[in-house]
Amino acid sequence: MERPSWLEISEEAISSNIAILNSALVDPMRLGHVIKADGYGLGGSVLLEMSQRCGVTDFFVFSADQAMAVREQLNKTSRLVVLRSVTNPESTSAGFEELARDIRIQWTLHGASDVDAIARLASLAGRPLGVHLEVDTGMNRGGCSLADVPEIVEQILVSNSLELVGICTHLATADSSPEEAEKQRERLANLTRDMQVSEVHVENSHG
Repeated sequence: MERPSWLEISEEAISSNIAILNSALVDPMRLGHVIKADGYGLGGSVLLEMSQRCGVTDFFVFSADQAMAVREQLNKTSRLVVLRSVTNPESTSAGFEELARDIRIQWTLHGASDVDAIARLASLAGRPLGVHLEVDTGMNRGGCSLADVPEIVEQILVSNSLELVGICTHLATADSSPEEAEKQRERLANLTRDMQVSEVHVENSHG
């Protein structure tokens, strides 16, 4: 059945939005684009290509399957972070081995049990994998507890299979309670102040 409506994505508007966001950043801050769930229905591959033309190099998806769907559009200098835990890296249906061999793909840990899973994934790739540790600072939907961070970081640092790239969290109330979101930022800042980690990322769209 034909439908009388359609959705038009304006690259000019996206470029303008990216320019406005970049103007608010100070060095070494940079903008990352979350394109999970097929770009929230707008077309993940399309958005990735548009954003890359605007200079964005950091992208995020939820799962390995979503990473496979957009990987071919990645520039050589871009990277893609998979936000979901990897519980079964031996699965061939999700293309884990192919992704693991791609140096542009990085992974997210949510707890101590993920360390072994990513280490097995690294063995498939034959090289160390870049990882981000998600910490639960108040959303209660994913990530490890603040108390567990030192132990997990130590596991990562002593592993020959993993390289700690970043620490991250997810804001729970940025659209409804900026005050609580600021408390989450403070918890993460206090946690990472003395850590040797190159990246910290926290902001969502409302943030």
